[in-house]
Amino acid sequence: MQSASSSHIPADSSSSASAEEREAAANNQPRRKRRRIATGHGVQQIPETSTVLLASQQQEQPTLSPIAQRHVAEHQAAATASSAGAEPTETSRPEQAAAFAEAPAADEPMAIEVGPAAEEIPLEDIIANFLPNHQEKIREYLDDEDVEQIINAVRNLLALLRERGIKLPPGQGRIPTPTLFSRLRRLSVTKDAETIRKFFEKATIFFSAVNPAQTKNTSCLSTMLNSNTHITNLVDETEDNLRLLASHRYLKQITSMCDRKGVPDPVKAAEIIEWDCWKIDG
Repeated sequence: MQSASSSHIPADSSSSASAEEREAAANNQPRRKRRRIATGHGVQQIPETSTVLLASQQQEQPTLSPIAQRHVAEHQAAATASSAGAEPTETSRPEQAAAFAEAPAADEPMAIEVGPAAEEIPLEDIIANFLPNHQEKIREYLDDEDVEQIINAVRNLLALLRERGIKLPPGQGRIPTPTLFSRLRRLSVTKDAETIRKFFEKATIFFSAVNPAQTKNTSCLSTMLNSNTHITNLVDETEDNLRLLASHRYLKQITSMCDRKGVPDPVKAAEIIEWDCWKIDG
């Protein structure tokens, strides 16, 4: 019977060496990057090229449109001039206003004589266009001279709109007050009577100059108004400037760009018209 020591088989030296080589090779290999998957505890290998691609994507900047590039350049030039203590160079305001005045206008509006047609509009039809709180004050102070002048100004405006086929679109609130009238919500019929009267007089001048073939409702004016300051600026604007703006062929585009920003003066309107995005027909 053989002893336990004699039955022991020595380990293969070649297999032991190969195991050591594999272990050494594994230690020398770079550790591959891994990331967790949202579900489970598995991992997913990330190729080395993904890191390079991600870094290149983060460095890429979006391409600006020509208009945006021009505005950025103008802003940078103004900032540089301001830091240097110099006035930024720009086209003179009179030249911009003249350019706007020389731009193609819409067809000449037909002259409307407001008078007899206005007298046919019932008083209640006029008052019904105001906000409820304004209606109460108008009825309460109906004999007041200032309120009477407001009624006459609105009567002339409504008669003009009817003659030209221009509608008063209702607002989107619970009470469908025409948007043009609801813009006066922050004004008082008694305290701001003069401003309200002049507002409707200037609105009458504005809509007497629009092209009725292109302007179907009063939103082209009301959409630009959103504060008492906008109302005051409209009241203080000259009749010539209002007619010039209202009769312009790009009135729709101008009012869209001035949404809730106020009625633009000729200089501001000229700046908007110069934008390349409006020059679709050369």
